[in-house]
Amino acid sequence: MIYVNNFKEMHLDDRETHVWFAQAALELNSSTMQDKLFFLDSDELHKYNRYKFPQKRSEYLLGRVFLKKVLSQYLNISPENIKIQYSANGKPVLGSESDSIDLQFNLSHSNFGFACAVTLGNPVGIDIEYVIPVEQKHINHYLAPEEIAYLSDVPPAERLKNLFQIWTLKEAFLKANDLFETISPNDFYFIFEPTDIKIHTKKTPFPENWKFYFIMPADNFSLALAVQTDYKTKHDVKYYCCDFNFF
Repeated sequence: MIYVNNFKEMHLDDRETHVWFAQAALELNSSTMQDKLFFLDSDELHKYNRYKFPQKRSEYLLGRVFLKKVLSQYLNISPENIKIQYSANGKPVLGSESDSIDLQFNLSHSNFGFACAVTLGNPVGIDIEYVIPVEQKHINHYLAPEEIAYLSDVPPAERLKNLFQIWTLKEAFLKANDLFETISPNDFYFIFEPTDIKIHTKKTPFPENWKFYFIMPADNFSLALAVQTDYKTKHDVKYYCCDFNFF
């Protein structure tokens, strides 16, 4: 994990993915939040105002600030001028200001932990979850039988971590493919090898050139990445951690 304390122009090639992580304080004063509203366009401001709960409203705003700050390093334009659009299935994509560069990205946040993945021309998905005690039986419908069997063999002390590993990997893969409306999460499953994570599908065939990564960037946070790339070449992932204090 590379710790940074300022934003600067960033470069990447089609054989690497940059993953950004940041945490914000749960308690943020209203003036701090108001100072960041200029990052939102009219549609985002409308969505921000629709949130009923202050915590959700703040998390949405900080997610947009984080995302636009990160993307501005690659696009070389001011964060507030970045426009986020959406695919037919709701996946965020860049507007026309990025026509000169095929920048792909994905954002996730949970309990004021934020993660963003950035690639060149490679479909990418990321998911971060705040790890809390959860009974597996409540999410077994989300798991394939193979994953349920795998978890049953995991020592109890490690089961929660492994459960969230599977959960975030599934979310990252579905987000990368923009597939939430077309495929069930229990139609595919993961096999964990000593140095690799493999995906197996039951109904829908997927290309073999998917790479999966999992880390815990901070206490109680699980982060998974899915990126499609040429499986014959090496793909590097660089992890960056930044502090919300300089946002």
